[in-house]
Amino acid sequence: GVVAAATVLRWPRAVAMVSVAGTRDLRQEAMEEIGIGATDYPLRPPPPGTTTCDQLYDNFMQYVEGLGIELYPAQEEAIMEVFDQKSVVLNTPTGSGKSLVAAAMHYKALGLGRRSV
Repeated sequence: GVVAAATVLRWPRAVAMVSVAGTRDLRQEAMEEIGIGATDYPLRPPPPGTTTCDQLYDNFMQYVEGLGIELYPAQEEAIMEVFDQKSVVLNTPTGSGKSLVAAAMHYKALGLGRRSV
């Protein structure tokens, strides 16, 4: 079968689930797999094709701000580049927030109906 990935963003980590594509919403399946419901999940991507990268960026940044996370300059720049459809190579020390940048990329991909791995 066709393999598709669904990612659930649950800070401080991103959980990726892989499933055989079917009729079920893979995001919902991934959320159920780790035991969270829609009400527990404040950053659910909108249905694919209903938003722009700018709107997704705004949603993601509001989510980060709501968590009280202050971005490092490298994180902020990398996240802006990700939502501007650019490739990013982020070489920063351990503990400097690379995972948050990866979570932003997964969120953008889901919001655009794309696959991320």
